[in-house]
Amino acid sequence: MIDPIVKELTVPVAPERAFDIFTRQIAQWWPGASHSLSASDGKLPRNITMTPGVGGCIEEELYDGSRASWGVITEWQPGRKLAFSWHLRRPEAQQTHVSVEFSASGSGTLLRLVHSDWDNMGAEAAAAREQYQSGWDVVLIECFAGAAV
Repeated sequence: MIDPIVKELTVPVAPERAFDIFTRQIAQWWPGASHSLSASDGKLPRNITMTPGVGGCIEEELYDGSRASWGVITEWQPGRKLAFSWHLRRPEAQQTHVSVEFSASGSGTLLRLVHSDWDNMGAEAAAAREQYQSGWDVVLIECFAGAAV
Protein backbone atom coordinates (compact mmCIF):
# COMPACT_ATOMS: atom_id res chain seq x y z
CA MET A 1 0.00 0.00 0.00
CA ILE A 2 1.34 3.40 -1.01
CA ASP A 3 1.07 6.14 1.61
CA PRO A 4 -1.20 9.09 0.88
CA ILE A 5 0.15 12.57 0.21
CA VAL A 6 -0.76 14.97 3.02
CA LYS A 7 -0.40 18.73 2.57
CA GLU A 8 -1.33 21.46 5.03
CA LEU A 9 -1.29 25.21 4.80
CA THR A 10 -2.91 28.11 6.58
CA VAL A 11 -4.54 30.96 4.70
CA PRO A 12 -5.76 34.29 6.19
CA VAL A 13 -9.47 33.89 5.35
CA ALA A 14 -12.39 32.19 7.08
CA PRO A 15 -13.12 28.51 6.25
CA GLU A 16 -16.26 29.44 4.28
CA ARG A 17 -14.27 31.86 2.13
CA ALA A 18 -11.39 29.39 1.62
CA PHE A 19 -13.89 26.71 0.54
CA ASP A 20 -15.54 29.13 -1.89
CA ILE A 21 -12.22 30.11 -3.44
CA PHE A 22 -11.12 26.48 -3.73
CA THR A 23 -14.38 25.37 -5.38
CA ARG A 24 -16.35 28.10 -7.12
CA GLN A 25 -13.30 30.18 -8.08
CA ILE A 26 -11.03 27.33 -9.17
CA ALA A 27 -10.52 28.79 -12.66
CA GLN A 28 -9.05 31.95 -11.16
CA TRP A 29 -6.26 30.28 -9.19
CA TRP A 30 -5.64 26.80 -10.65
CA PRO A 31 -2.33 26.74 -12.59
CA GLY A 32 -3.87 25.78 -15.94
CA ALA A 33 -0.72 26.77 -17.86
CA SER A 34 1.14 23.87 -16.23
CA HIS A 35 -1.42 21.60 -14.54
CA SER A 36 -4.08 20.80 -17.14
CA LEU A 37 -4.72 18.65 -20.19
CA SER A 38 -4.36 21.73 -22.41
CA ALA A 39 -0.90 22.34 -20.95
CA SER A 40 0.18 18.97 -22.35
CA ASP A 41 -0.19 20.58 -25.79
CA GLY A 42 1.45 23.85 -24.72
CA LYS A 43 -1.92 25.65 -24.57
CA LEU A 44 -4.11 27.26 -21.93
CA PRO A 45 -7.48 25.77 -20.99
CA ARG A 46 -10.51 27.90 -21.79
CA ASN A 47 -11.99 27.18 -18.37
CA ILE A 48 -11.81 24.93 -15.32
CA THR A 49 -15.01 24.37 -13.35
CA MET A 50 -16.20 22.54 -10.28
CA THR A 51 -19.94 21.87 -10.24
CA PRO A 52 -21.14 22.20 -6.62
CA GLY A 53 -22.52 19.23 -4.69
CA VAL A 54 -22.07 15.49 -4.51
CA GLY A 55 -21.98 14.10 -8.05
CA GLY A 56 -20.70 17.39 -9.48
CA CYS A 57 -17.81 17.27 -11.91
CA ILE A 58 -14.41 18.89 -11.93
CA GLU A 59 -13.99 19.66 -15.59
CA GLU A 60 -11.63 21.34 -18.00
CA GLU A 61 -12.74 23.07 -21.16
CA LEU A 62 -9.68 22.53 -23.32
CA TYR A 63 -8.20 25.12 -25.67
CA ASP A 64 -10.03 23.50 -28.61
CA GLY A 65 -13.46 23.68 -26.93
CA SER A 66 -13.66 19.99 -26.00
CA ARG A 67 -14.33 19.01 -22.39
CA ALA A 68 -12.63 16.53 -20.11
CA SER A 69 -13.56 15.35 -16.64
CA TRP A 70 -10.85 15.41 -13.98
CA GLY A 71 -13.03 13.85 -11.28
CA VAL A 72 -16.36 13.66 -9.50
CA ILE A 73 -17.27 15.21 -6.15
CA THR A 74 -18.00 12.59 -3.51
CA GLU A 75 -18.41 14.86 -0.46
CA TRP A 76 -19.53 18.49 -0.28
CA GLN A 77 -19.74 20.26 3.08
CA PRO A 78 -19.36 24.00 2.40
CA GLY A 79 -16.80 25.61 4.68
CA ARG A 80 -15.78 22.23 6.11
CA LYS A 81 -14.88 19.47 3.67
CA LEU A 82 -14.65 18.56 0.02
CA ALA A 83 -13.75 15.17 -1.44
CA PHE A 84 -13.51 13.96 -5.02
CA SER A 85 -12.27 11.22 -7.28
CA TRP A 86 -9.28 12.26 -9.39
CA HIS A 87 -8.31 10.84 -12.78
CA LEU A 88 -6.62 13.67 -14.65
CA ARG A 89 -4.77 12.15 -17.64
CA ARG A 90 -5.83 8.63 -16.59
CA PRO A 91 -8.72 6.23 -17.17
CA GLU A 92 -11.39 6.35 -14.46
CA ALA A 93 -10.41 2.83 -13.39
CA GLN A 94 -7.10 4.33 -12.19
CA GLN A 95 -8.71 7.15 -10.20
CA THR A 96 -7.30 8.29 -6.91
CA HIS A 97 -9.10 10.15 -4.14
CA VAL A 98 -8.59 13.67 -2.82
CA SER A 99 -10.03 15.00 0.43
CA VAL A 100 -9.72 18.65 1.47
CA GLU A 101 -10.68 19.80 4.96
CA PHE A 102 -11.08 23.45 5.99
CA SER A 103 -10.89 24.26 9.71
CA ALA A 104 -10.67 27.52 11.63
CA SER A 105 -7.16 28.30 12.82
CA GLY A 106 -6.53 31.58 14.60
CA SER A 107 -7.74 34.31 12.26
CA GLY A 108 -7.63 32.06 9.19
CA THR A 109 -8.13 28.55 7.88
CA LEU A 110 -6.02 25.44 8.06
CA LEU A 111 -6.44 23.56 4.79
CA ARG A 112 -5.53 19.86 4.93
CA LEU A 113 -5.38 17.94 1.64
CA VAL A 114 -5.03 14.15 1.57
CA HIS A 115 -4.47 12.45 -1.81
CA SER A 116 -4.85 8.66 -1.54
CA ASP A 117 -5.71 5.39 -3.32
CA TRP A 118 -2.48 5.33 -5.34
CA ASP A 119 -2.65 1.56 -5.68
CA ASN A 120 -5.47 2.02 -8.23
CA MET A 121 -2.79 3.13 -10.70
CA GLY A 122 -1.00 -0.20 -10.70
CA ALA A 123 2.62 -0.18 -11.82
CA GLU A 124 2.58 3.61 -12.39
CA ALA A 125 1.46 4.41 -8.83
CA ALA A 126 4.81 5.21 -7.19
CA ALA A 127 5.96 7.47 -10.04
CA ALA A 128 2.60 9.26 -10.19
CA ARG A 129 2.62 9.82 -6.43
CA GLU A 130 6.10 11.34 -6.65
CA GLN A 131 4.95 13.82 -9.32
CA TYR A 132 1.89 14.81 -7.30
CA GLN A 133 3.99 15.28 -4.17
CA SER A 134 5.60 18.36 -5.72
CA GLY A 135 2.61 19.16 -7.95
CA TRP A 136 0.36 19.81 -4.98
CA ASP A 137 2.96 22.24 -3.62
CA VAL A 138 2.60 24.31 -6.79
CA VAL A 139 -1.19 24.09 -6.76
CA LEU A 140 -1.66 24.85 -3.07
CA ILE A 141 1.30 26.93 -1.93
CA GLU A 142 2.06 28.93 -5.04
CA CYS A 143 -1.45 29.28 -6.46
CA PHE A 144 -4.27 28.68 -3.97
CA ALA A 145 -2.53 30.47 -1.09
CA GLY A 146 -1.97 33.49 -3.33
CA ALA A 147 -5.68 33.65 -4.16
CA ALA A 148 -6.91 33.08 -0.60
CA VAL A 149 -6.23 36.56 0.73
